Amino acid sequence: MTHQSDGSNEELTKERRDQLMAEHEALAKLEQSSTEMRHQTFTALMSISFVLAGFAFRGPEKELDPLSRIEILGLGSFWPNEIAAVLGLVFYAFTVLHYWWYHRYSHIYRHQLKKLEEDLGMQVYSHRRRPTKEVAGKTMKFHFDWSLYIIGGLYTAAVGQFSGWSIVGATAALALGLYGILLVLSIRDDEEPRETKAAMARVD
Repeated sequence: MTHQSDGSNEELTKERRDQLMAEHEALAKLEQSSTEMRHQTFTALMSISFVLAGFAFRGPEKELDPLSRIEILGLGSFWPNEIAAVLGLVFYAFTVLHYWWYHRYSHIYRHQLKKLEEDLGMQVYSHRRRPTKEVAGKTMKFHFDWSLYIIGGLYTAAVGQFSGWSIVGATAALALGLYGILLVLSIRDDEEPRETKAAMARVD
């Protein structure tokens, strides 16, 4: 669903206009469904993160049997709620990554929709603007994802103080290490997504 716009205002034939309108409608549905799925998944994952945090921070577990502490090789022993706090932080990090990953696709779709609207002489997605504020002749831009990073920083600090920085650091190192290994192994993968390669094979 690619379209190259030269930005010209030349008259479109009815056939060409119908083609562009159909492309715009299909791409708009794709963008809307992608955004809806992203918001639903974001809400679900964020809820899990804060449910785990609520369980973890509900209070000390001094009344529990010391044997209920969980031993983690090389890090020591931890109460279940200390581990739950770390898992909550992991879910939060994955939630932000999920939001960022699919938000990237939304920007691609919206950029293409605006190019189509230029050729069609219409304005729908072209009305989308980032919230701004003029201060002393300068334009400040508001970004929603910044709030996620700030909350994530506070969340990380709270979990680090509660569960210990050793387990937080080890969890982050493990996650980044495993992802790094998979990233290196991806060199063997095809550059195009599997579904794109399959579609191209059917055409050939």
